[in-house]
This record gives sequence, structure tokens and C-alpha cells, in this order.
Amino acid sequence: MNPTSPLDSNIPVLTEIISGNSETKPISTVCEAISEEKAIRSQESSLDELKKTLHENVLRQLLTRVDFVLEHRIKESLADVLQTAVDDLAKDIRKGLTNTMEEIIHRAINQEITKIQSVKID
Repeated sequence: MNPTSPLDSNIPVLTEIISGNSETKPISTVCEAISEEKAIRSQESSLDELKKTLHENVLRQLLTRVDFVLEHRIKESLADVLQTAVDDLAKDIRKGLTNTMEEIIHRAINQEITKIQSVKID
């Protein structure tokens, strides 16, 4: 036969029964190996999905905790800032009121003195 011929006698065809030698494995063993490989791949895939789900859950819980802590710290900081602002505003208002009251009292006294002086002159 021609070496490139499709029916080369050294190449077994699918319909031939291969005799069991030390290198040839029965088809059932090959099928079992394939099944085991599929099972391992399936387990690896399940493990990867489990890792991904676990990672997402931990990340979600961590972000929730970070949000809580961040909100708490912002509230504390904002409360301090607002208290300082209110204190400063109260001081400014007191100072303004004091100045206004002093000015009003000073004018009132001056008006009374002017009245008294005008009555004495008449």
C-alpha cells in the first residue's frame, strides 16, 4: 500500500477492535478518566463560583460597614463644626446687640441731656 493511503495497515481504523496491550487502555477506563476530569472541572468551576460569591459577600458587608463608620464620623465632625459655628454666631450676635444697646442708651442719654439743657435755657 501507498504510505499516504487512507487505508495504511499500520493505522487502526475506528471499526477495528484494538487488542489490549500494555499501552492500550480499555474504553471504559478512558470514559472513567474523562468522567473524572469533567467532575474535577465541575468542582473547580463550583469552587470558583463559591470564591466569587464569598468575595462579593465580604465586599458588600465591608462596604456597608465602611458606609456606617463614614456616616458616623461625618456626623461627629459636622456636629463639632456646627457647634463651633453656632458658638461664634452667638458671640457675634451678643457683641452686635451690646454695641447697639450701648449706642441706643448713649443717644437716649444725650437726648435727655439736650432736653434738660433746653428747658433750663428757656
